[in-house]
Amino acid sequence: MDKERFMQSGLLEQYVLGLTTEEESAEVERYAAIFPEVEEEIDTLRKAMKHYAQEQIARLELKKESNGSSTQTTPLPAPLATTGNKRAIWLLTIGLLLSGVLSFHFYNQYRESRQQLSQLRRNLNNVERSYQSELTNLNAQLSFLLHNHTNYLHLNATPLAPGTDVRVFWNESDQKAFLQVFYLPPQPQGKQYHIWAEIDGAMKDLGPIELSEHHPQPIPCLPKVQSLNIALESKDTLDHPEEDQLYARVDMQ
Repeated sequence: MDKERFMQSGLLEQYVLGLTTEEESAEVERYAAIFPEVEEEIDTLRKAMKHYAQEQIARLELKKESNGSSTQTTPLPAPLATTGNKRAIWLLTIGLLLSGVLSFHFYNQYRESRQQLSQLRRNLNNVERSYQSELTNLNAQLSFLLHNHTNYLHLNATPLAPGTDVRVFWNESDQKAFLQVFYLPPQPQGKQYHIWAEIDGAMKDLGPIELSEHHPQPIPCLPKVQSLNIALESKDTLDHPEEDQLYARVDMQ
């Protein structure tokens, strides 16, 4: 616990009133030894308690004298047990002070609990919104995959990377397509995989492939595509794939 939270926990007030356990007292003394502000706060609380008690004693004694003078015509001798009376007043004063301190402490705890509850509710609402968004996306993907015009294409690995495993879900009627990478060799620095569409004998770049994505990635769905090809390219834009860097291919027609 940091210093500020410790000083606001209510433990210092309980320590000054002698209500802490041995472990709590040791913790207070440890903080006081490390942080001068804690020691100063303890001294301030002690002085405040003493000042408050003295004020209450003076007020009670004044009230007692006032009541005595209004009902007695002749002065009465002072009671002998003045020490006992003062002790009782001290105990009463400390009890009142303790009640106030504990009320303040429990109010702070209540307020902090309300704030924590509000934060938990906000977090829960955020999680719920995120879950609903993810669920909506999954339902849309499932509907797309089960569509009658969605074709499932498994790209064939080339000898350059026999373990390559890439699949494409292609729906030309809805003009939607997704690519999912199950395995491609790691990209060398300065290189990136691209997917190319062959149309009328010419290659069109459909964009880079993100290996960090474990979910299907949307790609352009174009008409009259003859084949799909994955090649490892320089990050500089090219107008055609490098044939010696072809990693996977599938014929569409």
